[in-house]
This record gives sequence, C-alpha cells and structure tokens, in this order.
Amino acid sequence: MNELLFFQWHWWAGVAIVLLIAEIFVPGFWLFCLSMGCFAASVGAAAGAGANIQLVLCAAFSLLAFFAVRP
Repeated sequence: MNELLFFQWHWWAGVAIVLLIAEIFVPGFWLFCLSMGCFAASVGAAAGAGANIQLVLCAAFSLLAFFAVRP
C-alpha cells in the first residue's frame, strides 16, 4: 500500500488528463469540471495532504468549477 501512497498525485493527475480527453467526445462541460477537481486533489496529494483532504479538495473544486463554468 505504501507504494501507491507515494505516487498518489500521479493517479489524480492521470484521471484528470483522461477526463479532459474524454471531454472532447461528450457535450457539455461536466467532465471538465471533474478534471479540475482531480487537478486540485493532485496538488493536495503532492503537498502531502491525507486521503480525506484530497477527496474534499476534489469535491469542492469540482463543484466550484461546475458553478463557475456552467451558466
């Protein structure tokens, strides 16, 4: 389990990139908003935040992006 925790920010960044690529094929900006949340969680993981904080960052920034981007 320690091997996965050391590179946890890579997983968040990878999911964010996959969501950005998937956004090309899906109408609307909801995958973009989720990817912004994943990028925020990636920054939190790189800073050393715990798993709970990373999930809160992902949820909060996804909602923030959703309400900021969507009219």
